[in-house]
Amino acid sequence: MNSKQITEALRKEYPHATIVIGKDEHPDNDYIAALIEPTVNHAHYSATVMVLGHQALHRHKTTAEIVIVLKGIVEVVIGGQSKMVTEGAFKILQPGEAHELSAGGKDSVWVALYAEPGMTSEDTIYGTETGAVQPATEPPSIESLMEFFADKHIAVRQSSGNTIVLDTGDGKVFTLSIT
Repeated sequence: MNSKQITEALRKEYPHATIVIGKDEHPDNDYIAALIEPTVNHAHYSATVMVLGHQALHRHKTTAEIVIVLKGIVEVVIGGQSKMVTEGAFKILQPGEAHELSAGGKDSVWVALYAEPGMTSEDTIYGTETGAVQPATEPPSIESLMEFFADKHIAVRQSSGNTIVLDTGDGKVFTLSIT
């Protein structure tokens, strides 16, 4: 990854975001993230756009996380099982679920991360130990997702039940379902 070029692109797209370098959190991380809606502003959720090469194996004690692939294909490994998540698709990661993310053999991919409650360094545990962490939250609700994306000036509509459609205005449309 070209760190300088990616950092400049994130700063241009998200001028008010805090930029975070993954290696500062863990030596096996290879990502650059723009904290668009950081937890310090509100504890109940956080939102990040990340240019990802690899995020080391970790889990969250209380946070449920939605990984939305904006550009490329993300390999999500949970419990040793690999799943490829394609552009426009997403994966919900439950609290306590050890997982790692990678660019699926490419240099980097772009992902959006939405977390409830908001992600903190205290909530993130790196390594292979899984412990006896019990989920403390339910997956984010359709209502909270609709509210979050509407605040980002993304056209949102509920298509049916637990499904929403997002229109970013640049020709990309994403359908999200919570099951």
